[in-house]
Amino acid sequence: MLTIRKRGRLWHVRGSVRVGGETRRVQEHSTGCDRREDAEAYRTRLEGELRNELLHGPGGRMQRMTIADAGLAYLNRPGGVKSYDLWRLDQLNAIIGDYSLARAAEAWSEFKRQRCAGLAPATVERFRAILQAALNYAAREEQATAPKLPRAGRIQNKRMRFLSKDQESRLLASYAPHVKPIAETLCWQGLRIGE
Repeated sequence: MLTIRKRGRLWHVRGSVRVGGETRRVQEHSTGCDRREDAEAYRTRLEGELRNELLHGPGGRMQRMTIADAGLAYLNRPGGVKSYDLWRLDQLNAIIGDYSLARAAEAWSEFKRQRCAGLAPATVERFRAILQAALNYAAREEQATAPKLPRAGRIQNKRMRFLSKDQESRLLASYAPHVKPIAETLCWQGLRIGE
């Protein structure tokens, strides 16, 4: 059983929770509360979470954590995230942040339905990849098994064609003398059409 005691201005909690033959010890730590009622509520919630975890194992943690929690843990990891991935996490959080990690596949289906209509398959896959990375990181931190999100399928890229060396030489030779420098620059520099 967990108990609370006042140390200075704040209340602290400590003790152990036992379910069956397993016992989980809780080191004394601050509740962050200066009122007894708030500290009691914190103690009760912590004790309930620990009992649930002891009863249901790591799967119990996955029921408790939300996708927003996973995204926040992923954001705060060493190295952080790039700005474009931060934007994607924000988009995911706005629509499915309240779903638990245990319902991640259902949440992903809902996100695709609401947000991904009309997007290119590669864009949808990038949303899936960043969500999967956040789920994997949170599950690893919680020592649980990450849910796997289904891929949409292989993305078919257009086939790129190149000229052979012989075709390249004949094409460059066919240009008028005043256009040849431009054609050779385009050939060797790999410029985009807009450039």
